[in-house]
Amino acid sequence: MSEVEETGQVTVDDVLQAIQQKNIGQARSHFNDLMSYKVSDALDNEKVRLASTIYSPQAEEEVDEPEIEEEEEVTLELDAEEEEAVEED
Repeated sequence: MSEVEETGQVTVDDVLQAIQQKNIGQARSHFNDLMSYKVSDALDNEKVRLASTIYSPQAEEEVDEPEIEEEEEVTLELDAEEEEAVEED
């Protein structure tokens, strides 16, 4: 029994060994399995990171609320411009 069958995990060495033996079918199979494991692990890690970001109590504290002062400044500037326009007429 080979090491790949015992552990269930394919390594880069398994892919290279199959290529060296000119066993292209096995190399392709090992490569696809290896990529499948890598993508699955990356997705699982991203799920954990995203979940910890969403459900973390710190995430709720870091949410920035818009400042009301900026809106008031814009309103005041518009009022001043309207007054100038009215005074000119």
